[in-house]
Amino acid sequence: MKQILHIFSKDARRFWPEILISLVILAAFVRVYPVNWLPQDAFHSRGFLQYASQLQILANVLTGLAPASWWLLIARVIHAEVLVGERQFWVTRPYEWPKLMAAKGLFLGVFLYAPFVAAQCVLLGEGGFRPWEYVPGILFNLLLLTGILVLPLVALAVVTSTLVRMTLTILGIAAGLGVIVYLASLSETSGVSAPYGDRYSVPATLVIGGSAIVLMYARRRVWFARLMLLSLPGIIGVVAAYVPNGAMVETAYPLATGMAAVADMPIQFAWHEGQEDHTAVTEDSRSDGVEVRIPLEATGVMAGEAVMLDDVMAVAEDGHGVARELPWRAVYSHYYLPGDWLTSVDLKMKRTEYEALKGKVLTLKLGLAMTEAKAEAVTRIALPAHDFEVPGFGNCAGAAGSNALMTNLGCWTAMHGPPLTYVKANLANAPCGEKRDVPDAGSLGGADAEGMHATAWVGSLENDPAEFGMTSVWSTQVSLSEGSYYGTKYLCPGTVVSFTRFGLVRRLRTVVAIPEFRIPEVMKGVGE
Repeated sequence: MKQILHIFSKDARRFWPEILISLVILAAFVRVYPVNWLPQDAFHSRGFLQYASQLQILANVLTGLAPASWWLLIARVIHAEVLVGERQFWVTRPYEWPKLMAAKGLFLGVFLYAPFVAAQCVLLGEGGFRPWEYVPGILFNLLLLTGILVLPLVALAVVTSTLVRMTLTILGIAAGLGVIVYLASLSETSGVSAPYGDRYSVPATLVIGGSAIVLMYARRRVWFARLMLLSLPGIIGVVAAYVPNGAMVETAYPLATGMAAVADMPIQFAWHEGQEDHTAVTEDSRSDGVEVRIPLEATGVMAGEAVMLDDVMAVAEDGHGVARELPWRAVYSHYYLPGDWLTSVDLKMKRTEYEALKGKVLTLKLGLAMTEAKAEAVTRIALPAHDFEVPGFGNCAGAAGSNALMTNLGCWTAMHGPPLTYVKANLANAPCGEKRDVPDAGSLGGADAEGMHATAWVGSLENDPAEFGMTSVWSTQVSLSEGSYYGTKYLCPGTVVSFTRFGLVRRLRTVVAIPEFRIPEVMKGVGE
């Protein structure tokens, strides 16, 4: 232990400028970042309302500068006892490699992790949250920080000899990733919406990166460690290729089969004869292809429930038994509450596929992946002029801040975005302070007698204890829309806003068969 503390104190004295730079940037970040969620009346009370836009830019800059200062700090402290080569001065000292590695870990714990945790707690307090209630989220964010940022930087530092070489290596990696992203953007493959995201990259980085670090300190096998690190992107890529989009969707959304299962569906999608006239084909401006809009009717959602349509695929069969499969792709903003809904799904296809199918009599089988959710809690709040808490959701700005945004309600949540929530309010026709009649926000579905209700869906059903980020407070704009009603509306003090929080029930998929389907001609001048 004495040797660990000796190395730690030596590094602390030697690299105090780098430590100071890192702490100053982090302190400035904590001071400025709340501008991203605080309402305008809070800016005014602090005396910097006129600088709000400039402070938001500065907050974004500091969000990038803080990890950059860690890059410098990690490189300097690791390279103080460089591991590349055989002629380092420290090798002649009576240093034991486990104690040397522990001293470097202690340094990062004191001057990187501890300030980061303190910053997370200060931001939570600034947002009106109690930090001790979010210890699991803070620890989870530390794990993500380690796997995504800190450990890769340490691994690169131990296999390079100088800051310049480490910087060139990082620039090379960034360039390679840029090429991969560009090539992926040229691919015809569409993304899907799955209830789980990347669950293997961080564990793979922790295992392989950590092994490379231990290997370098124990044996200084430079090229073997470099090969281990070079294999990491390949391993992640192979796993991603081995689990294609279709397999992810079909694993996460079991197929409902049999009469009993179909009858138990949380929603019924149907195609009726005569809807062919509403089928539209438009050019896909992002690729040399088209999008076919298929109109559907959605019914059968039970009271107190909601259904989200997440992904769609299709199989088109002609009369000769030739089938063409359009792969799974994500759909967005398809939420269904109790009632009858006219909806649609878009199928993307290549130009060659469209020309081969156009005009033919097809049997179209739509695969629909959906999520069933149930209302767990409803909170109705008469909008105050000050900030207020929505239990189980987060904190929101009062009407004094919201009125300037007309129909936007500014909210913020701790450690991650909000849970899936349906927000409803009845907006006023006249500016705040004038005579108006604002009815109460009604139940989940349907319009009120005045036809003035505004609604919004925010949040997600899949929330880990924390999302990776520098901040522990996440801002959310609740943009209330009014459906078919137009004109200027106002969100004023006293307006009753209802927040209905939903929880997951199940995920499943079904098939909707459309016989004798014909794909029409492309609508000229649309989508170009």
